[in-house]
Amino acid sequence: MSANVQARDIMECPECKGKTQIVVDYAQGSVICRNCGLILEMSCIDDSQEWRTFSDSSGPDRNRVGGTTNNMLHSGGLGTSVGFGNTRLARTHMIAVNSDNVDRTLNKGHKILRDIMDALALPDNIYTRCCQILKQMDDNGLLKGKTNYPWLLAVTYMACRQEGAGRSIKEIRAAQPTVKDKEVAKNFWRLEKMLQKASVQEARTGVGGGAVLGAKVAGLGAVAGDTFMPRYCNRLGIPECEKAADHVAMQAGRYGLIGSRNPSAVAAGALLAVAYAMNVDKKPSLDSLAAVSQCSVNMIRQSYLTLRPHLNRLLPVGFVVKIAGGLAGMPA
Repeated sequence: MSANVQARDIMECPECKGKTQIVVDYAQGSVICRNCGLILEMSCIDDSQEWRTFSDSSGPDRNRVGGTTNNMLHSGGLGTSVGFGNTRLARTHMIAVNSDNVDRTLNKGHKILRDIMDALALPDNIYTRCCQILKQMDDNGLLKGKTNYPWLLAVTYMACRQEGAGRSIKEIRAAQPTVKDKEVAKNFWRLEKMLQKASVQEARTGVGGGAVLGAKVAGLGAVAGDTFMPRYCNRLGIPECEKAADHVAMQAGRYGLIGSRNPSAVAAGALLAVAYAMNVDKKPSLDSLAAVSQCSVNMIRQSYLTLRPHLNRLLPVGFVVKIAGGLAGMPA
């Protein structure tokens, strides 16, 4: 079979009365049955590309026609450019484009977000979620003045929580150490409230695509331990506590016991409570939990004391309490 002959999908030949393999000879424009040699079609049009896929030194590569459409930008990422052979015209075009660029703020935010992703080695799905959050903010007129590190770190933290990537505020802040933890946390809670309000408004008017994103934002309070627990249990050497501690943290969020507490501290407090309830040999100390979760000892203790009175309804069904005296015997 020559290079111009290619195999097609299985088709039925009228002469063979059965399924056989059909080949197409693009040099002759014929469709041929391989079993009996019957020409099924003639003068077929070759619908493949009319140019080569590799670069030609004597001219531009026709395959390189720019990037794909970017749905995160109002313009779709499409635009025009002028070659610098005519410097004056190129400069005039650049001034005109920049003076009326609806995506200037979004592009600035995307650039800083990409730097944050690279610094924290976060995957592409986190970057995509961040861009979606920025797009919803821009659609609702909330993005102005918020394309700086304190706000974009808060956006990154929100995206990590929505995508189930366990990252604390302290870990996110490492991308820009000059920003304080409290500043990121404050912006995060402000951003959550703004997006919830915007999502409700979009749902009423039927305009915009933030309803789904708003639903995820509304559920952030329930996400406390599921993204942190595997790492904490692995580092502390108590993997047997993971499922129960994760269940306690999630139930605490559903019952509204978490409030505005740091999810890392809530996860650490839930793990401490389950470790005591299971009476494991290697019980974690407050100092070891603080080192793993990067939270203060006082924050973890307060989370534990908040969860302790409600453990009877937070623990999973069928959980066996092994500590002497039951849940009442747990340390205060």
